[in-house]
Amino acid sequence: MNNQIYNNNNNNNNKTNPNDSLSVPTNEQVDQRNKQSAKKSRQKKKTHLKKVEQEVTRLRKENQLLVSKVQQMSEQIEKQNSLDNLLKMLQKIIPQNINLQQISFQNTATNANLV
Repeated sequence: MNNQIYNNNNNNNNKTNPNDSLSVPTNEQVDQRNKQSAKKSRQKKKTHLKKVEQEVTRLRKENQLLVSKVQQMSEQIEKQNSLDNLLKMLQKIIPQNINLQQISFQNTATNANLV
């Protein structure tokens, strides 16, 4: 009797009914699903790769812009440092010139009084 039940169940499993939710898919159906899944996966990968490439392009442009800005700022800092150095030199020279002019002016006034 157990063999008979087993044979009846086995015969039922070999039948595939598309409307039966418990039916086992055929090899063709499995292959088709695998192909569809692989195609979907490849398409998803292509889409992701395209987004990554676009992001890389955007980041490269942004990097170029930032490098350019850093270069400009470095040049401005260099000019500012040059101007600061020039100003320091002038500040050292100007008081000396003012003192010389005052001495020279005083000497001229003194000489004028002597005449």
